[in-house]
Amino acid sequence: MKIILSKKDPVGLNVSKLINLRYIEFDDFLEFSEKSDLNLFITRHESISRLKCFSCHSTGNFGKAEFGGKDYTLSISNALIQTACLLKLKELLKPLKLEKLAVLEATHHGPSSDSPCLFLEIGSTKEEYNNIEYGKVLAKTAEYLSMNYERIMKSDAVSAIGIGGGHYSYDFSKLASDKLCIGHICPEYHLKELTKEMLKQMIDKTVPKPSIVLINKKVNKENIVKYCQELNINFKVV
Repeated sequence: MKIILSKKDPVGLNVSKLINLRYIEFDDFLEFSEKSDLNLFITRHESISRLKCFSCHSTGNFGKAEFGGKDYTLSISNALIQTACLLKLKELLKPLKLEKLAVLEATHHGPSSDSPCLFLEIGSTKEEYNNIEYGKVLAKTAEYLSMNYERIMKSDAVSAIGIGGGHYSYDFSKLASDKLCIGHICPEYHLKELTKEMLKQMIDKTVPKPSIVLINKKVNKENIVKYCQELNINFKVV
């Protein structure tokens, strides 16, 4: 597992002073291509709403690659590690009474990589970026994932992918547990790009291979259900 950060990024600089593991310093995250069993990128999260959050997400583009990577191409999502990351964030944020701010984001932006990629972020203002206690949360989460990688990968949790919901996948975040791990998530605003081929890519590029597709109850399910049936994968409306 490789930890990647940039000291030109305020969160990267913050965490670099606190983490007790070796890391790779690399500025152009969106084009990072080194091989690894997991590339963990630690960085700031930006949002127009300046949302305060602690998030993690897989990478890839359901449509045109506007922010790195390749068009209509997903990277590999490690559902077990992504879910373990979310659960650890919640655990570490609980003493700060901020556990509700930990969330899975939908899959977005580059890099498009043959190695599993996971972004771990603090959002979304300088106040959060430079907060030492918040930096410690990310540093400890990264250390936990690195030191427990092999154990986490032995889990027998059900692997799933998610369809629908907003960019911040609060509904799927509530479902994620040590019994149910969630990999790639396609948000509602990308459903127009969710062809059968793209759904198959979500399945093929999530590890462990998902056995179920979770479909948000608010979305139009007709095409998604048809694709699931044609791809011979179970689905559940949640």
